[in-house]
Amino acid sequence: MVVAVVVVWRMLVPPVWTVKRLDAPDGSVEAVLERTPYVGKHHFRVRLREDGGWWRTVYVSPPVPGDFRIDHHEQLQWSGDGRELVFEMEGTVLWRYEREPES
Repeated sequence: MVVAVVVVWRMLVPPVWTVKRLDAPDGSVEAVLERTPYVGKHHFRVRLREDGGWWRTVYVSPPVPGDFRIDHHEQLQWSGDGRELVFEMEGTVLWRYEREPES
């Protein structure tokens, strides 16, 4: 029974490849850039975890042409003050996340 559950789980959950994992300069937020097939096409996904809490997906890219053997020069980086996270692909900013200022 356990083997059947594991096999079904592996068929339903697509593989995920971690491209880059980094912390904000102050260490309060972790970010990860992943490659994953999603709804039959290849995508990039950005996930965040704040203060050791739960991971949450904050961005899923439009379908990426080709496959993951092609280098798209993807970059995920924090600004120097740690308030902004930027995802770039082939030199173009695709997504930007700004953290709320702490009060």
